[in-house]
Amino acid sequence: HAGPLVVSDPTGQVSFQVEFPLLGDASACAPHVYIVDQAFREKDEGQNTSRNVTVRLTEPWAIPDDDLTVTVRTTQVGAGSTILDPDEDPATAGVDYVTVSSRNVTFGEGDISKTFTVEIIGDKETAADPDERDEAFLGEVTDIDDDLERQVFTHSTLSDGKLVILDDD
Repeated sequence: HAGPLVVSDPTGQVSFQVEFPLLGDASACAPHVYIVDQAFREKDEGQNTSRNVTVRLTEPWAIPDDDLTVTVRTTQVGAGSTILDPDEDPATAGVDYVTVSSRNVTFGEGDISKTFTVEIIGDKETAADPDERDEAFLGEVTDIDDDLERQVFTHSTLSDGKLVILDDD
């Protein structure tokens, strides 16, 4: 961080000091934005369920009068992806969950956690897929809309979250 700014009048009689914590390596001051890894139990065919996905900051947003808005979405993972556990398959958008293509989540001063909703599509075990496994997809933080964006945030401060649909059949 940059040092303090000391302001004084020409006589040296009156002075005050102001800290600027966002100068210097500003990204070191920024909270990390991430989607929490979560699991949701699916329901039977025809019983879709809305589930809240949590977006968190590593520390409360602390800039008064300057909200932080992040854009989130859901995305499929490919077969063989390293995020899949051995007992998981990739979830299919439109079959296992309803895609969230772009949604804004806004943090105000003091906020540390917010949610957005994903709809999980219920299904039944079928003859074609008699042994359905848990299925995973991603929640992604794709963008940050903040006046301080170029000063504070880098892509290294954003993290995706693994979202798992737990098979109920």
